[in-house]
Amino acid sequence: MLYGWLLASALGLVLGTLIGVSPALRAWTQPTLEFVRPLPASAVMPVAIALLGLSPGMVLAVIAFGAIWPVLLSTVHGFASVDPRLHEVARVLGLSRSSMPASSCWAPSGSSATACSRWPNGWPAPTTAPFLLSGRIMPRRIVDLSIYLENDILSDPPALAPRITYENHVQGVAGFQRLLPGLKAEDLPDGEAAAAEWVTLTTHSGTHLDAPYHFHSTMNRGERAITIDEVDLDWCFQPGVKLDFRHFPDGYVVTAADVEAELARIGHTLRPLEIVLVNTRAGSRYGHPDYVETGCGMGYEATMYLLERGVRLTGTDAWSWDAPFSHTARKYRETGDKSLIWEGHKAGRDIGYCHIEKLHNLECLPPDGFYVSCFPHKVRAASAGWTRAVAIFDDRLFAPA
Repeated sequence: MLYGWLLASALGLVLGTLIGVSPALRAWTQPTLEFVRPLPASAVMPVAIALLGLSPGMVLAVIAFGAIWPVLLSTVHGFASVDPRLHEVARVLGLSRSSMPASSCWAPSGSSATACSRWPNGWPAPTTAPFLLSGRIMPRRIVDLSIYLENDILSDPPALAPRITYENHVQGVAGFQRLLPGLKAEDLPDGEAAAAEWVTLTTHSGTHLDAPYHFHSTMNRGERAITIDEVDLDWCFQPGVKLDFRHFPDGYVVTAADVEAELARIGHTLRPLEIVLVNTRAGSRYGHPDYVETGCGMGYEATMYLLERGVRLTGTDAWSWDAPFSHTARKYRETGDKSLIWEGHKAGRDIGYCHIEKLHNLECLPPDGFYVSCFPHKVRAASAGWTRAVAIFDDRLFAPA
């Protein structure tokens, strides 16, 4: 009996994993599984006797057949229930495909696996099940907050979308031959040279950091606005704070009162130079046709509320720091109110600041307790620079000097 159950558990886990991770295999095997699983173990005894005779192996096979279904089906459904977006979160947390963290520790029972577990107060925290299971403590965790630069994903309006042309190792031979006259393809190991890419984009493609110069020609009420190569790098590596505004409807303009209420809810008092990240509904729509038009925006007074308390760098997972243009255009058409146009950006005229746009994975961050690193590419005299923004969880960063 025990050996039959152990055999069923092992086979159920292996087969359930193989079927669960493959949508095509799930579709192909589902009719067979649904047909066979209602059969009682006694129904397969004649087949088992015919194949194995009256032997201990026959008994083991019949017991395993009866016991395998709960393990097999729960494992299949556990893997099938994982949101595809969470695979990306698991990847940025350094997890293997077979051991993603869950709200409870991953267990061989097919329980639903997710990439963000829950901390005691309800917000999601990045955890790594392999380290928990092995008893080791991971001293530093890095969460990728950046989107890809890639073709055919609606991360921008079509006219602004990045375009990448890929050159593989074989195609790269011609370039080597121009640099090394007389070189033959067979002179290179396996006939391969270097892979490379040709990229057409703006400084506002992908996850990027906007300089004050992007917002206006002046900042701090009349000073020359600094460009991205002049941004104080101290601004770009500071403790982070997340404001969760996913409940606001698309096009909503966040107010100072909204910011104050959210800070009270999470129990955080802003300190100078903290990096404030705004989690909107747009984060869940990245890669979808409506991404650019989704999410709330930060208004003038909400932005000034942050800047007046010493914040100099902010960020959002939406396409823009302001409300989507389609919503602003409608309100402007209805009211004629010019102050609605790019009001969050234009706060930089009064107090110079930077913000990051098109962040990702903000739903996996707690309200605070992490550092943000977002150093921009050094593009001379530019309005923005690309950044590989990350959140860093490391208690040593918060230790007294």
